[in-house]
Amino acid sequence: MDSAFSVIGSYVNLDFKGLLLFTAVFILTADYIKNRRPAYFPPGPWALPLVGNIFSVDQTKTHEILTELAGKYGNVYSLRMGQNWMVVLNSFEVLKDALVTQGDSLVDRPEFPLQDEVTCGLGVVFSNGSIWKEQRRFALSTLRYFGLGKRSLEPVILDEFTHCANEFRGNKG
Repeated sequence: MDSAFSVIGSYVNLDFKGLLLFTAVFILTADYIKNRRPAYFPPGPWALPLVGNIFSVDQTKTHEILTELAGKYGNVYSLRMGQNWMVVLNSFEVLKDALVTQGDSLVDRPEFPLQDEVTCGLGVVFSNGSIWKEQRRFALSTLRYFGLGKRSLEPVILDEFTHCANEFRGNKG
């Protein structure tokens, strides 16, 4: 009877190890397939599974590490931080060229699921792309209509402030 339990126990232990090995291989393979460097991305250092290049970049001297990587991969290279790919532009000329010639493709902000759920992608601060442009245009035109950037509202504001200050003085604080 003891030998039967020991045989079953060894199979269970073996099955657990096999399951653990399968899970690890599956997670690494899925990460590799999901987070491969896109074909149109510039070259960059090899990224670790699941975490990317997070441990390659020292937080205390980030600029030195990024400059060192630029010496190895050129002024335009890519890094993977966690699950997100990013492109690093490491010289003024490259940055200026990218912003001037390809400005429309660089205007988006990263997406945060909680932020999208709360704001529904609306608002001047949290929106992207054409929605952002439309809302920004509306906000600026409305603010200009009410006197943004004009001196005509300054006397009215000063008068209101004086009235408010007098009320505070009248209430002793």
